[in-house]
Amino acid sequence: MAAVRGPVRRRHPRADPGQGRQGPGLLPHPGNNLEVITQTSINSGYGPPQILATGIGDDPAAALGADGRIYVFFPGTDDALWYLRNQDLQYETYTAATSLGGAIFATPSPILDGGGRIVVALKGVGETLYTIQQQTENSSAWGPSLSTPPT
Repeated sequence: MAAVRGPVRRRHPRADPGQGRQGPGLLPHPGNNLEVITQTSINSGYGPPQILATGIGDDPAAALGADGRIYVFFPGTDDALWYLRNQDLQYETYTAATSLGGAIFATPSPILDGGGRIVVALKGVGETLYTIQQQTENSSAWGPSLSTPPT
């Protein structure tokens, strides 16, 4: 079992303050770091926080992939969408953060669709709704590009 935590402040004055609520497993943390806390054994205590990413731009949001791995999405300090995922099913090791590009202005909203792909909806430039999704189930390839306005 793991809990992910990150900043809870809103950087963008245009963002709806009501959207800053925390979801399950997302805990506030000063310093704008994204951290995970892992349970050391069943019905036992937790280990120390592990920093997954430093200086993230805003609140993170997480979703489980089709294979049960946690994917965490967050705005970077460059306002791009970033993500990382755990590498094992015990939630102890994670990939390095990877940029998916774009310019986002609110907490991303990831879901697992019926085809087993994660789809992320987010508010971008001009209050426009953008989506990006895994090209195939559990893939590290994403599209369409967040720099292309939706049609």
